[in-house]
Amino acid sequence: MIGFHNRTGGRLVLLATVLLLLTTLSVGCAPSRPRGPQANEVLDTETVVMLDMGATTQLSRQKEWVETKNGFLEPHIILRNRGGDMLKLEIRTYFKDEYGATIETQTDTWDPVTINPREDFHYHKLCPSKRGIGYQFHIRMAKLEH
Repeated sequence: MIGFHNRTGGRLVLLATVLLLLTTLSVGCAPSRPRGPQANEVLDTETVVMLDMGATTQLSRQKEWVETKNGFLEPHIILRNRGGDMLKLEIRTYFKDEYGATIETQTDTWDPVTINPREDFHYHKLCPSKRGIGYQFHIRMAKLEH
């Protein structure tokens, strides 16, 4: 009788181990799913800050670069509206000096932007000071006007 229980218990342990191993292997071999935005890059970076989830889930950054015009910094970004609805945003560009401090200007405003469904939008802003060597775009959904 003791031998019967040992063999049955051993078989159960062996069966449980095989099932656990097969489950682990099948999960490891499952097809991978893309994570996050279907974009070229993640949106929140040192130079792009998404201020609300609506903008984060509906936009993808296609390209970003910097030009200099007559000694003034001009950052560019191309954003894609991934959704099927018109997207109304506001973008504000903060320029930074060589110490990382924000350059205060009289023209710091939120620029209204409308992007049609599944289209790209090219946004750029010229720094009003030659001290600008860095930048940061802040992007949010447009505030409703009452």
